[in-house]
Amino acid sequence: MARTRSTASSLRASRQDRDLRQRELAPPAALRRTRAVVAGCGAVGHQVARLLGSMGVSHITLIDFDKVDHVNLAPQLFRPSDVGKYKVDVVAKTIRELNPDVELTVLPRAFQFDDVISDNDPDQDFGENES
Repeated sequence: MARTRSTASSLRASRQDRDLRQRELAPPAALRRTRAVVAGCGAVGHQVARLLGSMGVSHITLIDFDKVDHVNLAPQLFRPSDVGKYKVDVVAKTIRELNPDVELTVLPRAFQFDDVISDNDPDQDFGENES
């Protein structure tokens, strides 16, 4: 019994250590200020969007013109009830269930550079103004 407690205690300590390291790499306050764009909500984009939402990213733009088809079910983790729906709508619903505070922009169309970049957006910084 003592060995089980020791193992459980060790696992708990390991998880706490991992959580602290992750918070140092991506502080929650910084994540709340972060905006992300996911172009393509298939297998990889679907998972990336879910992770961003659950991590606390404040605004996510989802872009994909495609609808869920039967061939997408297993490899892209969609459900049979999702067939025929836009992938962006299905992924947005999942993100809202994980994090109702996230702001989502859902664009059920092909990616266009203008969807995410604006010449008038003073918050856009692509490393050009590094100190």
